[in-house]
Amino acid sequence: TFDLNKAPGSPTISDFSQRLSVKAKGVRFVKFDILSNHNGVNFPTTDGGSDNAFVGLSEVRFYTGTGNSLKQITGVSVAEVSSQLTHNFNRRAQFLVDDSGLTGIGWNQQGYPFYAAGVSYKQSFNITGPAGKYYVHLPDWYGSVAKVIVNGETAGYIYCQPWECEVTGLIRKGSNTIEVVVIGTLKNTLGPHHGNQPLGSAWPGMFHSGPEPGPPPGDQYSTVGYGLFEPFELYQR
Repeated sequence: TFDLNKAPGSPTISDFSQRLSVKAKGVRFVKFDILSNHNGVNFPTTDGGSDNAFVGLSEVRFYTGTGNSLKQITGVSVAEVSSQLTHNFNRRAQFLVDDSGLTGIGWNQQGYPFYAAGVSYKQSFNITGPAGKYYVHLPDWYGSVAKVIVNGETAGYIYCQPWECEVTGLIRKGSNTIEVVVIGTLKNTLGPHHGNQPLGSAWPGMFHSGPEPGPPPGDQYSTVGYGLFEPFELYQR
């Protein structure tokens, strides 16, 4: 357990790095579990303060060796980024780094309650020797359809189980950029937004009543959590 320095919040201070000494051998995976922040908030939390519950890491580097013989370890990749907040509290996806949308919650809780179009998720895969067939698989997502793009070309669409799309013809030797665009529906844009109406249909009568004495706070609107909740996978068969 370490106490991390608080970022100065000033662009004039370019270096506020901190070195943490850890004795460990053969490490292949490192997880940072944030316990609390400098405002005294413990995580996980439902603290609704605008900035009180903010926490994050701007950059992490790994080194091996001791004393003046330290050498930076390259090739480290981010496997997963999560949120310790049970609600978003103005921490929108565009302010986070790497897998920012993979918080386990939908866009409706990430500052976009009425958004209906698509959100893009990208990953890069290095294929040393293409062989067999390749499939993009979505382990955990929710939306109307997902568009799969491989190296800038549309490979197909995912809209039914087993939630996968064959991409063999577009896979090439070396680096491959795969993009999955998860698309929502007009339910979040047009409603009905009140009364917790059932999904699957929208009749005129569903829009005729609302809460008294007027519209409730935005987080009380009835919306659906669309998004990609786990990184998509590339399978070789």
